[in-house]
Amino acid sequence: MSEERLAALEAEVKELQNKVKELLGCALNAYEKNHERREPERRSPEWTDVICSNCNVACSVPFRPKPGRMAYCRDCYHRRKVEKSFQLAEKE
Repeated sequence: MSEERLAALEAEVKELQNKVKELLGCALNAYEKNHERREPERRSPEWTDVICSNCNVACSVPFRPKPGRMAYCRDCYHRRKVEKSFQLAEKE
């Protein structure tokens, strides 16, 4: 292979390497823009004072209950969750 041909191929390889770097940079910038856009600001939950529908204890819940819907304290909520999972397991 002639030196001229070798020099031309080396220049072509260098040009292709530069294009790859440029494309990777563009892809990285696009990823960063999308990543920033996907992460909305997280607001802390709005805590509301309620009376537990099961044990009638005053407590706070991290949401505003809809009128007519039941709200439970932490203990009653977890107890109901466990009872439900046992009921589902018994049906199977």
